[in-house]
Amino acid sequence: IQQTPPSSHLGGVSFWKTSSDEPMNTEIPPPAKPKPLRWRWLLFFVTLAIVATGIQRYRISRPNYRFTQGKLAIAAQDWPVAEAYVRALEGAGEDDRAALLQAELAERQGQPKQAIGYLKRIPESSPFWTDALTLNGQCLIDMQQSRDAHAIFEFVIAKDPQHLEARRHLAALTYDLGHISSALKHLKILTELDDTDGKPYRLIGVIGMDTDNFAESIRAFREALKRSLPDTARQEVHRDIVQCLLLTRQYEDALQAHTDGTTAGVKPSPDWLTSRAEALYGLGRSAEAREWLDPILRDNPDTTTAMVLRGRIHLDAGESATAVILLEKAHAKLPHDHTIGFLLSQAYAANGRKADADMAAKRATDAQKSLELISALTTEAVSKPWDANVRLRLAEASDKMGKPLLAEMWRKSAAAVTAK
Repeated sequence: IQQTPPSSHLGGVSFWKTSSDEPMNTEIPPPAKPKPLRWRWLLFFVTLAIVATGIQRYRISRPNYRFTQGKLAIAAQDWPVAEAYVRALEGAGEDDRAALLQAELAERQGQPKQAIGYLKRIPESSPFWTDALTLNGQCLIDMQQSRDAHAIFEFVIAKDPQHLEARRHLAALTYDLGHISSALKHLKILTELDDTDGKPYRLIGVIGMDTDNFAESIRAFREALKRSLPDTARQEVHRDIVQCLLLTRQYEDALQAHTDGTTAGVKPSPDWLTSRAEALYGLGRSAEAREWLDPILRDNPDTTTAMVLRGRIHLDAGESATAVILLEKAHAKLPHDHTIGFLLSQAYAANGRKADADMAAKRATDAQKSLELISALTTEAVSKPWDANVRLRLAEASDKMGKPLLAEMWRKSAAAVTAK
């Protein structure tokens, strides 16, 4: 009897076969290879790009984005791009934003009346109404209607005391009109509303110089330099703070401020270089002051400030004849400067020219009185913010003092307060 080998089953599969069966492969198959890692990263980045594209498309279609980009285009004077954003806002049903942007575009292109027409489309119920009013005020300034503009800006900040743009306009307008106390009030509020902006501090400093409040000017200019300023304005602040320190005889601080300004990139004009010599002279370092002045006068012989200081140094050294030459030349350029006039009188007297000394002293005294008149009229203009007559008198006095730019400013102020 042939013995049949035992059979063994595992999971229904026989491990024993007859001779007629094919040999059975008992090897365990290898596991499936995973997809390469680079394909996973590729899939991740493709997905991320799709999501980012969707977010970007959503973002650039938002009204705030279009409105902001339109304003940036206007600031860059890219009129076609600005117009495109206006049309995009209109197409999205954002009529108020579109009208405000269209009005700003028209105002910047010198069309204030047309801009006001666009602004009339914005209803009082709109969240952009106060912005529209503020731009309307700017248009009125463009049209020489300062009184109405002033009323609009006052109305806006009464409704919204933190409206930066309206308050900035009001500060600038009140300063231009000679309403110094009002301008200072608004400027100080602006410093509280936006602590990063150096421009309000700069204007406070300028007002201090105009009113001989040099201590306030120095403080304000220093604060301005700690904050954001356009490069040109920053250079002017450096120059102004040095001048204020010289006028208040703070010569050591003036010398340091000059060094700081030079490091900050102030252009080395002849007057800027001379201000360092003035600080050195004030500290009793006349020899160093001469070393600074001589190259300035060699390269720029018509620099008035350098001529005056060099004449003073000659006068101190007993070189009155040379001092007279320089001071006469400076006085011819600035005949209404009483400081130069008094120095010239001293140089004439030291040179034995008594009659000339008396005449120069009289002219200097008259110039000083005219300057005092301007100061008194300025105080009167502050107390009478809508009085055109006092502003015309200021323009006349400024002309007599050889200050044509100041005279023009007061004439514009007189025209502004009478315009309807």
